[in-house]
Amino acid sequence: AHPMMTVSRPRREYLASSASSDKESVSIPGLNVPQGIFNMGGSIDAFHHILNVFLADGRRKVPLFRRYAAEGTVRSYLIEAHSLKSVAASIGAEELSRLAGVHEAAAKQGDATFITEHYEELAGQYDKLLDDVEHYLKSNGLVEKSGEDPADDAGKQPISAQKKRSSAMDIIRLIDRFDSDGAVAGINELLAFNLPIEDREALHTALDRLNDYDFDGALIAMRHFQ
Repeated sequence: AHPMMTVSRPRREYLASSASSDKESVSIPGLNVPQGIFNMGGSIDAFHHILNVFLADGRRKVPLFRRYAAEGTVRSYLIEAHSLKSVAASIGAEELSRLAGVHEAAAKQGDATFITEHYEELAGQYDKLLDDVEHYLKSNGLVEKSGEDPADDAGKQPISAQKKRSSAMDIIRLIDRFDSDGAVAGINELLAFNLPIEDREALHTALDRLNDYDFDGALIAMRHFQ
């Protein structure tokens, strides 16, 4: 398990136990829901929040895939594919993450032909998952106001100053090792706690920098916690 995980039980035990819990009733096509909840520290509320973030972000990003593919802007396409691979894995969208990884590898090799011929498959699968996530959130009254945390943010788990600093230091070490995926996972887990707005802003800034491969910028944002 990732060192930032807040669930102390082994992953296999957690996933097995979730089959007999109410978490099993959550079903979204294209998502390994128990894995997504596990990645969010075992909190279904945090999972619902990250689905809202994924939906809002995705509606802006799908057109970017199509635009960058049409323009042949391989570098920008690479950044978006890398970001999608990471966030899709974090919510349990295993097939979409795998496909985004294939496109990331092609972009790294400068294979514009592959991107031109296959980008619609990626954009289409991304679109389909966004539709399914939106249907789930709307059907269950879980849609958050755009750009905001849930109204019941105070109901989120509190976090001690010591635990917050320890988690932030773990994230900083991951960024220092250029482990973007690990740092993104750690930041998302920290965001699942009830945090002051200035902490949340610093974490979101670090996420944005990591999505642009700007490790120095991410470290600067994380200085807020030092």
